[in-house]
Amino acid sequence: MAWRSLPAVTQYTHLTLPAEPMSGGYGDVIDTHARPYIIKVEDGAGSAMIYGIEHVKDPDAHELIDLREKLEAFGPTVVLIEGRLGFLPPLVADPVREFGESGFLYQWAVEKSLPVMSWELPLESEIVAATKSHQLEQAWLYFVLRPYCSNLRHGRPESPEAVLLDLIETRAKWPQFGALKFTIKDVDRIWSAAFPDRDWRDESDHDGLPGFLNQIAEQVSLARDVHLSQMILGLISDGQRVFVAAGSAHAVKIEPVMRAAYEHVELIPGK
Repeated sequence: MAWRSLPAVTQYTHLTLPAEPMSGGYGDVIDTHARPYIIKVEDGAGSAMIYGIEHVKDPDAHELIDLREKLEAFGPTVVLIEGRLGFLPPLVADPVREFGESGFLYQWAVEKSLPVMSWELPLESEIVAATKSHQLEQAWLYFVLRPYCSNLRHGRPESPEAVLLDLIETRAKWPQFGALKFTIKDVDRIWSAAFPDRDWRDESDHDGLPGFLNQIAEQVSLARDVHLSQMILGLISDGQRVFVAAGSAHAVKIEPVMRAAYEHVELIPGK
């Protein structure tokens, strides 16, 4: 079976949250919060387990062993994953090496005949968040570099330029960016004007991105966390047992929403 990108879910975007996700304050806890960061929510209608993971692309990672144990013990009726996945030819690529823990979760859920949803915003909503206080070309650079800088945690590619060319081609298909006609020369132009002493080829997002890119990242992250929270609250109210996998930062940031919305919220230790 081939995989394709998952569509955005918008049926819960009308929900008003009882509190906002954590935003700028995350910097105060980034070095001290537990990893994984696992939140369990119990409500009369439904329940949720939010597994905040450090992103992995190793099929043998110990995090995936704990993730599987938590999944099977919780017994979800629906699974939410970070990212939109993408095309994966059957019998060709390893889903974990391609899509990390989201690939693992998707494969697990399909084997259990469970519905899988992406908790990502529609792309146009992400771009709206990114351009609240920044130029469109700055937002374009952010969305081109975001996956590259994230994957750099797992090692530098043999050809950074080749990876970026693929990303530029993909972003050119987004309606908001298609008219820009930007090339890799524009990456170097915008980057070097803002960060003359740094090289994007070596820029991991492990400790955050520099300058305006980090500001855009925070705006987009807050919008994503609001959307994720809305999906969890909506699915719980529908009586679902919701298992969510997200980067550990997202789990920490949405905890205030869960505690404001539900009486029974607890942290579960990972292994």
